[in-house]
Amino acid sequence: MKTNRATICISNPLHDALAHYTAELACVLDWASVSYVVSDTRPTERISADRSLFAATSNAALNVLKPNRCVELVTWPVMGWAEIAVRALKPGRAWVVIHDPNPLDSSPGYGRGWRAAARRLAERGNVGLIVHTSTAKHELTELLGSRVPIVQLRHPVLAQTRVHASARRVLVAGQYKSTRDLEMLRYVANALDGSGIELAIVGRGWPHLNGWKVVDDFVPESRLAKEIDAASVVLLPYTRYYQSGIALRALEQGRATVGFNTPFLESIMTGKFSGCAVDGALGYAGIVSAIMTYIDDNESASDAFDNYRGEVVNDWRNWAVRNHYIPSPGPRDGARKIEVRRE
Repeated sequence: MKTNRATICISNPLHDALAHYTAELACVLDWASVSYVVSDTRPTERISADRSLFAATSNAALNVLKPNRCVELVTWPVMGWAEIAVRALKPGRAWVVIHDPNPLDSSPGYGRGWRAAARRLAERGNVGLIVHTSTAKHELTELLGSRVPIVQLRHPVLAQTRVHASARRVLVAGQYKSTRDLEMLRYVANALDGSGIELAIVGRGWPHLNGWKVVDDFVPESRLAKEIDAASVVLLPYTRYYQSGIALRALEQGRATVGFNTPFLESIMTGKFSGCAVDGALGYAGIVSAIMTYIDDNESASDAFDNYRGEVVNDWRNWAVRNHYIPSPGPRDGARKIEVRRE
């Protein structure tokens, strides 16, 4: 960890759900030569009977009200707009990562009154908001207005580990939500019937789908890594999303991710893997074609990963320089793109 002008305190209130994201964030800050620590936070996840809604809410409030000892970087606003409003009133600087500007499920702190308070108070500049895609930035700006500090920084990543797939396998991973495209999955199953390609879904809440092997269960970190390693291609059957942690995990593990093109998917699947981001005009047939193109490609997506990681480090380093958390580069280095070497 480098010593610079300021220390970033990473605060992760979702200890389990965002453990990997927190590790990615710490890794990128280190690559960008930004000093950081991971702060102790009270757990706010309702993952067992002894963590009630009251306990989770109380812990979230205590996390927010805790005095800032450095520049705080919060991985998730558990209390929604209410948390943004309260943090804006606290002394010291804080940044909050907004993964989903428009949550599908209603959550405490996301009401219109709290949003109005967040919009008014965040204009003071004590709290800044970080998003990872242009789509998210556009929607968040519409919700809170252009005077609230909102910056777009690419989703962080860990160092890549490359394991060649041992089977022809398409994987869908993650919890089922209403924005999952079941028609796409049915089409893919029918189109690939008899091809010898294994179709697998792992994650909580998924319904039975003909042609797919569905494991309806919570998938811990260790198993998710093994599932991705065992896949040739990861599929994103999403009708609405801003960024995908699953797709980033796949990229970290050298896997191609196929889905309809979005600014996010186009930013991570580059070079020879640009065909993974399928033009929506091609429909489901285009998804099947992309799967067939990359299912037997034994080459790791290392070039795409290198391209993306370089952009990520530049984003976060430039953010740190603009906010005086690290020194500005010298005159000769000011226009030079930061290169990231592979370990």
